[in-house]
Amino acid sequence: MQQWDVDVQRRTLVYANKILDVVDRLPNARSASILANQLGRSATSVMANHAESTRARSVAEKIAKQGLCLQELQESHAWLALLKLRTYCDVESCDELLKETDELIGLFVASIKRFANQ
Repeated sequence: MQQWDVDVQRRTLVYANKILDVVDRLPNARSASILANQLGRSATSVMANHAESTRARSVAEKIAKQGLCLQELQESHAWLALLKLRTYCDVESCDELLKETDELIGLFVASIKRFANQ
């Protein structure tokens, strides 16, 4: 496994854990429960799909798995923005996670471009 993959796997694990911490603190409102389910699934999928991409059998498979990571990050960003809008998440926590989501999106976009140009 490349060092980039090791670093990103650690980072996506921490990201998923922080998201789950936020999800665990959400109120019991039905709308919060819907958002918690969606956000929890999309954020943990980033970690799982990246782990699968580290064992890809081809460059095309690696790009496809990283593309899934990118989609799930974009979805997570949308759910976080909605949590913030509904004030279910404190502004500082939401902003920190939105920033990390943006940074991870940037990493995966750059990685996909790099592999696509090989």
